[in-house]
Amino acid sequence: MRVELSFDTALKLVKGRVTHVFRCHFAGCRFDFFQRAGIRILDASLNGKKLRFNVSGEGVTATSGPAPGVGYGGQHTFTYEANPDRDFYFIGWDDPAG
Repeated sequence: MRVELSFDTALKLVKGRVTHVFRCHFAGCRFDFFQRAGIRILDASLNGKKLRFNVSGEGVTATSGPAPGVGYGGQHTFTYEANPDRDFYFIGWDDPAG
């Protein structure tokens, strides 16, 4: 997994891109699920091609069509934004005292 992050502290916004490199070790393997409500997926791809995704109240599920077989490998990339309200905090960024 490779994670790239940037921050807009004024908006308390996290901008990110995560790339997972994978290989299926069993038949019917599926792809990512982000267990975090509130994440906004801007773009998703599988091996450089657009990937469909579904956003629910519980998170984001990516779908790639039929489940690949054993030995299938590649990489999928998600570009996203989030305004986290837990686990990550913007503390002191706007403190006028520095």
